[in-house]
Amino acid sequence: MLVDLAMHRDDDVVRLGDISRRQQIPPKFLEQIVLVLKRAGIVGSRRGPKGGYFLMESPSRVTLASVLRLTEGNGWEAAAQGEPGDPFEEVWQRISRYTREVLEQTTLKDMEERMVAMAVDHPREYVI
Repeated sequence: MLVDLAMHRDDDVVRLGDISRRQQIPPKFLEQIVLVLKRAGIVGSRRGPKGGYFLMESPSRVTLASVLRLTEGNGWEAAAQGEPGDPFEEVWQRISRYTREVLEQTTLKDMEERMVAMAVDHPREYVI
């Protein structure tokens, strides 16, 4: 959802139905997530017939880690760690550190650029 908003930030606002269709995300799920993102000040909204949602933060300032913390809490970090005494504990800790590092360094702007590059390199094909 946030990458879609970043890609359409030149539009005045973006409707959830449009995001749902483009990204194939169920509307009810988007409605739940948008509330969390609004409370955090990442997404703003405008009401009315021409209403919709928009990014309040620059896509280059929003990291994937910050989004995961908002939407998933810190559970995603804990899930990547082994139990004390587990022979794989060190491996899980290394994986967790690497995952956290990548997510902290990756922004919505990075993801937007990747999506645009993918669309150019691998355009969707429709068969009728």
